[in-house]
Amino acid sequence: MELSEDYFSEMKSNWGKNFVVLVKHEEKLVGFYSIIMDGKCMHAHFLGYSRAQNKKFELYHNMLLSLLKEGMERKAQEINFARTALEIKSSIGAVPEELYSYIAHKSRLVNKVVPHILEFLKPKLEWTPRSPFK
Repeated sequence: MELSEDYFSEMKSNWGKNFVVLVKHEEKLVGFYSIIMDGKCMHAHFLGYSRAQNKKFELYHNMLLSLLKEGMERKAQEINFARTALEIKSSIGAVPEELYSYIAHKSRLVNKVVPHILEFLKPKLEWTPRSPFK
């Protein structure tokens, strides 16, 4: 996914001190992540990393650990890691939560069809939950 070049500055402008971009590098930029503080909930917002360097340095996993540390340092009561890469996120203690959507159309006919369309479009995720806790 490509962001517009003013994306992060606009986010900072809108969220102020509650939006933070943290950069991780080793001599050159290899990854970054952004967070949004919403009260006592920290949202892992957007991250990026060098795919070529990911395997060598386990960037994604280490960024998840950095986000966890960041949440603890900010005394977040909850950390929202978003909806992707469920298996690796579970390996650091994240647990999935059901997400619900409410969609209503003015037409009763459309409302009868929408649940079937949404069920068809819902991704089929197969993954093995893990836990660092024994």
